[in-house]
Amino acid sequence: MFKFQITMYDIQFWKDLLPDEKRMRSTTERRTVYSDLDDNTEYKFRVRAKTRKGEGPWSSIVSFRTDRNIVRAPLNVKAMATSESSIEVWWEAVPLRTKVTGYEVFYSMTEVEDLTKWQRKTVGLTTRYDIHQTFKNLL
Repeated sequence: MFKFQITMYDIQFWKDLLPDEKRMRSTTERRTVYSDLDDNTEYKFRVRAKTRKGEGPWSSIVSFRTDRNIVRAPLNVKAMATSESSIEVWWEAVPLRTKVTGYEVFYSMTEVEDLTKWQRKTVGLTTRYDIHQTFKNLL
């Protein structure tokens, strides 16, 4: 039996009530983060591996439901360099549908889709944060 190195994964997902509107994402990572999902909605997904010889079979379908009390992302996020080693980030506060206890600020020096590879900082109930790091290559 021949084994080939996996070069990519295809992830197909859709809303349970809209099975004809499947969306596809390809990644080299074994995990990925989806954002902008609707709250209180049933989703289904499946995964397949690709090698240089072609695509493997789809996995079995997995279902999950998003929480009905998801807090939306802050709007009007803006950032400005304040020095060679810091950036100030600010945003509009999220309406308090549920008890918001703080925010997580994600940032990366490179364009990476997978949020698990980004740096992050948890901050309290504020609408501003100063990121202090070397940003010379970005200015």
